[in-house]
Amino acid sequence: MHEITRISPFRCRLWDQHGRMEELISEENCREEIQSMRDHGQLVPILGRRLGDTHSHELEIICGARRLFAAKCLNIEVLVEIRQLTDREAIVMFDVENRLRREWSAYERGRSFARWLSAGMFSSQDDIARALNISTSQVSRLLKMSKLPSIVVEAFSDPSEICENWGLDLHSVCSDPERRPKLIARARALAKADKRVPRDTFALLMRDTRLNTARPISRQEVVLSRQGKPLFRIRHQEQSLSLIIEKRQLPSEVMVQIKEAVSSILEDSTTIECAGRLRHRLAASATSRDSDDHIRAQ
Repeated sequence: MHEITRISPFRCRLWDQHGRMEELISEENCREEIQSMRDHGQLVPILGRRLGDTHSHELEIICGARRLFAAKCLNIEVLVEIRQLTDREAIVMFDVENRLRREWSAYERGRSFARWLSAGMFSSQDDIARALNISTSQVSRLLKMSKLPSIVVEAFSDPSEICENWGLDLHSVCSDPERRPKLIARARALAKADKRVPRDTFALLMRDTRLNTARPISRQEVVLSRQGKPLFRIRHQEQSLSLIIEKRQLPSEVMVQIKEAVSSILEDSTTIECAGRLRHRLAASATSRDSDDHIRAQ
């Protein structure tokens, strides 16, 4: 049974497993909530549950940290929907309400997952995924963000600025003994400097940390028609080759002929010499239609 009540915000406390980083909630980033509550009152209740008599507060807030903060700033009573919830039920309610809200960052969410696992509320990443109806791979990605070194996080003005893709790139560098020192050194310098826009901060952190692995150099051969017109290219790679034909008004029946020619040769041939037959047959098919399509065969 649900109960809705008004209560002093100072008789409420945030749940210790709340997903928000309470230290990041301020008058500056809650300005809109404060103004809206001042002008129109609280339109949507926050979600909470009752605490026992042994606690100094009466209610524990599950969802609504920013609205609670705004009510404290305005020194007005806060509207709370009270439910009887287990910790796991509370986590699911919190996740459902906040997962689509832009202000709940990937970093905060990852930290929440790590905290819930540490507290024994979930037995594994799979358990979190099932409870929240998300993929295990997403849980894994967000947990990686929670493992970012604090000095890397401090390079940003606000941890919530670290989007998921950036967090995964930074985690990848931090996990590499060869690349990690450069990133950490740059993060220390940025943490002491004036904060930049998030994208610039990320770019500076990642500068000179990309893997310097040489990719195999591909060799390309241009196949010409009898008139000397380029028909297609053959790109030779270490383990494969690609046939590349520019796509320009290639009739569908020519595509069928090309596919049939490739399939026939690959099915009937087992030696390297058959590569020459494949090339000539494709060239003949392409020349007969004066085609310019683009296909790739591996």
